[in-house]
Amino acid sequence: MVLQYAKRFYFIEYYALLLEAIYKYSIISQAQTEFIYQKNSHYLGLSRYRKISSNIEDGTLLKSKDQYEYTFSQVLLECKNFNLVQEDKLTKTILLTEDGYKLLEAFKSNKHQYKEILLQLMEKKYNAFSYLLSKFYEISPQKSGLIIFPNYSPNDLGFSKSEFETMGVVYKYIQKYEQKIVDDLKKYINQKYIVTNETTELISELMNKNYVSDNLLEKFNLKKYNAVVRKTQIYWRNRLLEFYGINSRWQAFEIWIYRAKQLGILNTTPFYPDFLGQIIYPVSIITQKKLANSINYKCVLNYNNKKFLYKREVQWQTIENEFFNELWNVYSELKKRNRINFLSLHNIKEIVCYNLKISYEQFSEFLSEAYDKSLNGNTSYTISLEADKLPEETNAIYIKREPIFINGKNRNIISLSYRGNENE
Repeated sequence: MVLQYAKRFYFIEYYALLLEAIYKYSIISQAQTEFIYQKNSHYLGLSRYRKISSNIEDGTLLKSKDQYEYTFSQVLLECKNFNLVQEDKLTKTILLTEDGYKLLEAFKSNKHQYKEILLQLMEKKYNAFSYLLSKFYEISPQKSGLIIFPNYSPNDLGFSKSEFETMGVVYKYIQKYEQKIVDDLKKYINQKYIVTNETTELISELMNKNYVSDNLLEKFNLKKYNAVVRKTQIYWRNRLLEFYGINSRWQAFEIWIYRAKQLGILNTTPFYPDFLGQIIYPVSIITQKKLANSINYKCVLNYNNKKFLYKREVQWQTIENEFFNELWNVYSELKKRNRINFLSLHNIKEIVCYNLKISYEQFSEFLSEAYDKSLNGNTSYTISLEADKLPEETNAIYIKREPIFINGKNRNIISLSYRGNENE
């Protein structure tokens, strides 16, 4: 099976925003304007932190609008594929179908149901999630489906930009990149990568683009530095997809991975502490029989081939003690290393979610429960949450990491203290 190329957009809220726009305006041009307005209002641009500026006079706003119109067309096409809308091309009007009304109502009243409906629509159309989950567990059974895509900058490998003076240095960087890939695959998921002609192939591609030459003593043009680095990273992403046996190019794979994360099927992050690159691991399973009396998994889809998709959905009552202990243990370890009290909540989230195999959404739900108990003095731990940015956290990283909302407020850093039990 080839992983089908989905329309190029990421946020699953777009379906609801488009349906709401069409509900208000049946004329496509008016619905598009409303969609762009709602997209901006919900902070759904390149990041959930950013929105379109309405006071730009240098052409950037126009460029953003063009991109948003493209996004509208992509979402509209998928809504047609899912039979959520019907278009009359003669009158240039569009209306919601019965399924479209149901999905919009679910978005307004029950976000969990909204996600389940979307999951079923996507899976019945593309079967992408079943394909990916099966591949992950097949690739890395001892690591519960964990796969990795290492990604290194020259600095990560010990090369400063100023050192890229000759073609020979570029070659050394590419060779070291390859060796680091091999080492990390063995270290993190116990996979043995057999090197064949990768470095030769990559250098040949760079030569075809006139980025490098075969003369190792020739001076390297630093204007091509970013292109070489980017091309090297892209090459290895696609090479690793081949190594894992995933029949897809990176763009299609990335879209489906991000959708699966939003639907609570898997977790993925390029910011896992102390790892250079992206990790992906399932928080759901595909089975050939129903799980009887399972309180930690919910069946969300029955396949025609008599398989079942179960999302891991743990109840707070069953995980409360374990969650508190894990939160404390991870915080204590990171505090010992960093020697400060307030730590990145994002880093702690990544480790806790991986250790407990819970979705990012459930982490926020559980932390909200824990925080409320702490405020009410009903726990042994005092939890402090703040929205401040840590000094070492760059703006580039800050805007790329999705916010963690606790009780409706964005939180970025955390501090814990142990106050003991009253009976102690």
